[in-house]
Amino acid sequence: MPDSSVRVIMRTPLLLLFLSLASASVLSAQENLLASTDRWTLSPGGAFTSEGGESVLRLTNGPAGLNDLVFENGSISFEMRLPPQRGFIGLLFRVGTQDAEHVYFRPHKSGEWDALQYQSIMNGSTTWQILSGPGFNQAVDLPADVWIPVRLDVDGTWAALFVGAMDSATMRMQLQRGVTKGGLAFSTSLPGGARPGAAASFRRLRVAPRPATASEAAHADAPADAFIRTWTVSQPIAAATLPITVIPTPAGASTTVWAEPSGLVNLNRYFSKVEGAERSAVVVGVEITADRAMRLPLAVDFSDDISLFLNAKLLFSGTNAWESRYPYYLGALNPAALTNTAWLDLRRGSNRLTLVVSDQTFGWGFIASLERTAGLRVKGR
Repeated sequence: MPDSSVRVIMRTPLLLLFLSLASASVLSAQENLLASTDRWTLSPGGAFTSEGGESVLRLTNGPAGLNDLVFENGSISFEMRLPPQRGFIGLLFRVGTQDAEHVYFRPHKSGEWDALQYQSIMNGSTTWQILSGPGFNQAVDLPADVWIPVRLDVDGTWAALFVGAMDSATMRMQLQRGVTKGGLAFSTSLPGGARPGAAASFRRLRVAPRPATASEAAHADAPADAFIRTWTVSQPIAAATLPITVIPTPAGASTTVWAEPSGLVNLNRYFSKVEGAERSAVVVGVEITADRAMRLPLAVDFSDDISLFLNAKLLFSGTNAWESRYPYYLGALNPAALTNTAWLDLRRGSNRLTLVVSDQTFGWGFIASLERTAGLRVKGR
C-alpha cells in the first residue's frame, strides 16, 4: 500500500504544480487533455509519446500535474495501461497545497481485496493506514499491458469509480475532506524501479465539469456509544525514541479534537507532522470522573505508536507501524476490531487519561472505547 509517488508530490508545494483559480481554463467535455502536452508538469522520467497518432503519457515514478485546471464536481475519464510489476498507479484530484483526494491501483494485487485504494491526503500526509474497509479498499481485476477504461464521477462529498465496465460502480467513496476543489494529477510509483520498457501509461483524459446534485446529509450529533469522542491534544513534537515512558511537556496551547462517527480520531485532519523529524507525537488527554473506585477495560487501536497513562502512570505501550511485526505488515487501524486492552484502576473522583500517539508515515490516529460507562463522566462526552 505505500505509495512513494504521493510522498514525492506532497513534499513539493502543490501550488507549484497547479496554478491559481484565476487561471482555470474553460473545458469542453470532448477535449483530450493529454493532447495538450505543454499544459503538464512532469516528474523526472515522465514523458509524452505517440501511439497510433494518439498522445500517451508514460510515468515510471512520481506525478504528472495538469497546470491550469481546477476541478470540483463532474466526471474524469481516461484509459490506463499498467505494467506487469509491483506498482501504485493512480489519480489525484481536488489537489491543494497540502491536501488531495487520491485513488490508486495496485497491479500486483489484481483480484485481491486491496487492488484498489482510496485515501485522503491531509496536511501533507497519506492516510491509508487509518482509512480502510468498504469505500476505501476494493477487489478489482487489473490485467497488465492492456488499456483499461476508468471513470470517476464526483458529486459533492461523494464519488463513484468505474473500472473496466461502465455500467456499475466498482467502488463508491465518501470523500473525507468534504466539498473542496483543486488540481488534477496522475501518480505513479514502481518500487525498485521500472523493468526495462515498463511504465504506467495514460491516454484519452477528458474532464466534464458539472454542478453538484447530491444533497448533503444533515449534521447529526455523535452517537451515544462507548467511544471517547472529545479530547484535548497538544501541538506536535518530535519523538526521537520509543517506547515513550514519561509524558512529554509540549510547548504551546492544546486544542480540542473530535472522533469521527467510526470512533477514529484522525490526527491528520488537525496537524502537520514536525518538519524533518523521523517521528512526530502528540499528547492527548481526557478527564474521567468516577463516582466510586472501579476497574474497567479500555479498548484501543492506533497508528503508529502509543503510550497510555492513567494519572501519569504508564499502563501500556505498543507499536502498530508499517512492517513493525513482519515484512509487509500493514499496521492498519481497524475501527471494527480494537485489538488492545488496558485495564484502568480508576479512583473515586477525577482521573486523567493521557495518550502519547506518534507516527512516521501513512496515517496518524487512534480509537479508544470504554467498554463500560455506568458511574462515569468523561469530560467533553
